Amino acid sequence: MNKEFTVGKASVFLDAVLMPFRATGIQRGSRLIDLIPRRLLGGRVIWANTDAGPLVLRIGDLGARDLLMFGHQLHDMEETRIICALLPSARGMLDIGAQYGWYTKFATNLMDPRAPKIALEANPEVATCLGRSLSGSPGVRVLNVAATDRVRRVRFYCARASGLSSAVRAVGMPTAVEGVPVDDVWPADQPLDFVKCDVEGGELDVLRGARQIRKTHEPVWMLEFDERFLTEADVEPSEVADEVSNLACWWRSDKDGWVLAENLGAIVGEVRTCQNVFLVPRRRATQFAQWIKAVV
Repeated sequence: MNKEFTVGKASVFLDAVLMPFRATGIQRGSRLIDLIPRRLLGGRVIWANTDAGPLVLRIGDLGARDLLMFGHQLHDMEETRIICALLPSARGMLDIGAQYGWYTKFATNLMDPRAPKIALEANPEVATCLGRSLSGSPGVRVLNVAATDRVRRVRFYCARASGLSSAVRAVGMPTAVEGVPVDDVWPADQPLDFVKCDVEGGELDVLRGARQIRKTHEPVWMLEFDERFLTEADVEPSEVADEVSNLACWWRSDKDGWVLAENLGAIVGEVRTCQNVFLVPRRRATQFAQWIKAVV
């Protein structure tokens, strides 16, 4: 942890600024926060109250803006409900591209305290915030690494909106981080039931570096499958689909809501506003369908 890293407390003024946004859910005008001097808000990095619990956020990071302004992420509210239904029975959880720890924080609230929870975040500044947010949480490890197909140094691009940062797309300022396969991260003797993966185009490398845990533990995955980002990374979407062709795929149709496909390959080329999919082993299919039905 950087000794110079200090975390402030949200000021009364910031609470007053946020109140109408949180009360109404209106997004218009949220960029107002960028015009206010940080010292009036509590600092550049502050503890913010969210629906998952207190999290350390960088005020100037557009990737943290929903959590700061509204207390939750606006773009994946249904996914959050599904995951919160799944977590209480999960014996292990891996958060790849954890960012500020939204899902890992829920895991600390809902899972057995003894169950392992590992959060990976490649952006060094965001990883520092993540580590502070989860410090002392039982069963949690935070690693400042990129999930890759093999051990190697990675040029990681830190975008202004940290949620868009990537190891495979030049979307911001580059920095060097360690790249580690997930198979080398997860303890071999610990069960793993759920993986969240949001790596902005680097999904194929992650999946290739996780072949052993996928075979051994057969976890449910929530995977961002954005074909535009894959194309920018010179990866064919069909390559990702082939890597997980044995898993059923739940995806959100703009017309019909969450629907089941035979596998990820069945939706390649499908126009979707929601890029997250759930990849489900056959033996978990019935249980997962119950979770979907219960919360959506």
